[in-house]
Amino acid sequence: GLAAQIVNVQTRSVEPLQPKILATLKRLMPIADRLGSRWALEALQHRVEARIEDAHWMRQVYQRSANLSEVVRLSALKWSEG
Repeated sequence: GLAAQIVNVQTRSVEPLQPKILATLKRLMPIADRLGSRWALEALQHRVEARIEDAHWMRQVYQRSANLSEVVRLSALKWSEG
């Protein structure tokens, strides 16, 4: 999820993932502008900034069911409904 930590292989330091994603989206914006797809990156940026994700929900489903197949089934159902 967006609360994840990643390891910087160059410095061997642990860093939060969310700011890295936002920095990457910012670097991609000029390219998205040229391709007419800035709206898609802005939508992703909003989701990252607001921490809109399914990781926590998926962990809860697995904790209740202890069944990875159930997590996949419910995830597919949720995503198919939008």
